[in-house]
Amino acid sequence: MICSPTWFPTSVRSVGFVSPLGSEIGEVCDRIMALERLEPAAMEIPGRSVAGAVLRVPPSETIGREVARLRRSSTISLFACEAARRAIAAVPDINLARTALIFASTNGAVIYTRKFYKDVVECGNGSPIFFPETVYNAPASHVAAALGIDGEVLTLVSDATAACDALRMASELIDSDTVETCLVVAAEELDPITWEAYHRWGLARSMEKSRGAVLSEGAVALVLGRANPAHPQIERVHPGGVYRRSLPAREALCRVLGELCDTSRPDLVVSSHSGTRFDQPETDALASLFPNTPIVPPIQSTGEAFAVSALLQTAVAIEQIRRNAAQSILIPVTGWNGHVGGLLCGRPAA
Repeated sequence: MICSPTWFPTSVRSVGFVSPLGSEIGEVCDRIMALERLEPAAMEIPGRSVAGAVLRVPPSETIGREVARLRRSSTISLFACEAARRAIAAVPDINLARTALIFASTNGAVIYTRKFYKDVVECGNGSPIFFPETVYNAPASHVAAALGIDGEVLTLVSDATAACDALRMASELIDSDTVETCLVVAAEELDPITWEAYHRWGLARSMEKSRGAVLSEGAVALVLGRANPAHPQIERVHPGGVYRRSLPAREALCRVLGELCDTSRPDLVVSSHSGTRFDQPETDALASLFPNTPIVPPIQSTGEAFAVSALLQTAVAIEQIRRNAAQSILIPVTGWNGHVGGLLCGRPAA
């Protein structure tokens, strides 16, 4: 099923980053455009001889546990709070009383979920310290509390397209005048249990083999506001679609990307290629629709972090528009759980 699109353009006022490549959007974008590849680290998988190939965020890039509320929080909440703090700090005139928060995630707080159920299996009951941090809403609640946001606070869960859903929901809230600005945050953390699941599915790369995606962690935060000529903008966010046997991913993507670019052609594509079998449908769709458009694959530099990676694609596109390197950038998003989506970024007319 492909949903009918309605467009609500929004400006991107700031970006906050926590990634294996760094925390400054300019530096990260430079390294991505140079096609830099980091050497993966090995993650031990308990009970298995295979080691996962992953990219981790340097400890110096995240907020410390000296913040009382975060003292017992999982890593995903630390990433989310740091990216959100950086994004909000870059907009000094923001009115937090009129700001919504939308959090997007794919795997959530896996570390504490694993620890909680480990205690259930071994001891018969789980730790009350771990349990509150296992829910998908936990990072959003920490961000809201840290920043003083007490309005709309929402969490969306899906594959990488959760980020598209969050951006679209933010644009609808802003267009309805429910809020002035919206903080959209995506965060993910690494854990052996999720790496093994994706590896068994033939998607996650091990240290022994070069096939598959290198999984990663981190967070990205965007502050969105009403369309403004002073800022690059997200012009269109497609509601997306579901691919299946009767509607292959290539065909679903062609519909989504064709509707996004029904009146113009993009100067650049910031793709969701990560080194898995899901790359091919996207490659085929882009070759069919935009055969001569340059493609940049940021996930091959930063690693696959699902909803974070989709928001990262958006941040890279916005930075390239800010630099006048392109005027219109297409972002296709091919999820691993049956969803496709996409968005179009550009510079509004003065």
